[in-house]
Amino acid sequence: RTGASVDLGTSTAQIRSGGDVVALSAVGAGVTIAAGGRAVIAWPAALVTPTDASGELLVYQASPPLANEMMDFVCWGTTVAFSFKADAEANGKWTAAAACAAALGQGAIHRMPATQGLSAGDYDVAAAPSPETCAP
Repeated sequence: RTGASVDLGTSTAQIRSGGDVVALSAVGAGVTIAAGGRAVIAWPAALVTPTDASGELLVYQASPPLANEMMDFVCWGTTVAFSFKADAEANGKWTAAAACAAALGQGAIHRMPATQGLSAGDYDVAAAPSPETCAP
């Protein structure tokens, strides 16, 4: 959360999974997150690597994605072939040597409230998808 609104359409952030990279400005075009708010964006079609059985999702500050610019990381299931888990561990975005969360039970992964998102225990992989919107 931030104290200022964020226009995703002008963001330099990148979303990555495996070898696939998508500009947040492309998938978030027309979406502004109000200060302290949330937003829902569609899953980018170009991110084809993750499955319910295994996957990773990373957010980087800019393009090209550099390991030291990693903003967030999550992994689930078995380690993927093209993994960035070691980079996440080295940059404090995942606990070193911690296993990924279990495979997704219902096609969704939820970060648990009041957690840092640094290990499997910080995520719920059994709950059904529960999209939220910013509508008042």
